[in-house]
Amino acid sequence: MSGVSRLCASIWEYLSGRGNIPAFPPFRLPALAHCALLAAAAPFIFQVPPEFSDRLAWLERHAPPIYEHYAGMLGTHPGAAFPDAPLVVEVVRSDPRIFPWADGIYSSGRLVLRAGAMEEFPELFRHELAHAFIEAAGGGRVAVWFNEGLAMRLSGGATDPAAAFWASVRGRPRLQDLAASFPDGGLAVRLAYARSHAVVGRIADEAGWEGILAVLHGTRRGLPFDQALLYGTGRTTAGWDRAAGRPEWVGALLSGSGAFLWFLIAAVVVVAYIRLRRRRRAVIAGWEEDEHDDPDVPRV
Repeated sequence: MSGVSRLCASIWEYLSGRGNIPAFPPFRLPALAHCALLAAAAPFIFQVPPEFSDRLAWLERHAPPIYEHYAGMLGTHPGAAFPDAPLVVEVVRSDPRIFPWADGIYSSGRLVLRAGAMEEFPELFRHELAHAFIEAAGGGRVAVWFNEGLAMRLSGGATDPAAAFWASVRGRPRLQDLAASFPDGGLAVRLAYARSHAVVGRIADEAGWEGILAVLHGTRRGLPFDQALLYGTGRTTAGWDRAAGRPEWVGALLSGSGAFLWFLIAAVVVVAYIRLRRRRRAVIAGWEEDEHDDPDVPRV
């Protein structure tokens, strides 16, 4: 954490009654003014170990405009849920609060982010910050699948093509099964994210961004999620589950010509076999090249 950030944190703890009054000598008064300006422009407290200084530099530069962008999109901000409290962004190497299959978590005004690779950090921050805004905009009452799918859409998260295709073909998992929680990991959680992302995308395409905001506004006013979803988008959870179910071509393929289906399966098998043979030939060629250059291999 930078010196100004530590100073801001001390002031905040004192003002919120969690710390003792800090002793600031006169030469620190300009820093106090800077802290006030910083808090007004960017309501964050960054808790970043020195070893992750590149993450801190990125956050100090990019977090404020991302915050303003989300505020403009959703018409509210996390401060509405936690009045006058800055968001705490904590970067860690590992932390038991983070689910084993996740890289970050948002809870009660605090973002805990696993450092991971620097190239993956911006998307992780955008995703978890999106959760902070969704929680505030929806009063903490939206279904988990809607929360995760909307966070992926807001943050521009990368899609998982394989999981998205498989979830689309199966029409699973059902949204009702993702209302309160996600699976613990593995393929199941990949399918849950892919399904949630796809359905929220379908909602945004059909009901528009106004429909998304209407759902959040309804739950914030105290409506049950399914009722807010119906009023805002014209369908309940079950309705969107059916609307975003298996594509029509899947049913047509399975119930159509058996010969075509077997031809398609055979084509897939043949392609896989050809690729396997090519891979084996490449491996054998590599071995032969190594043996040719090896002085210990006898020559005839």
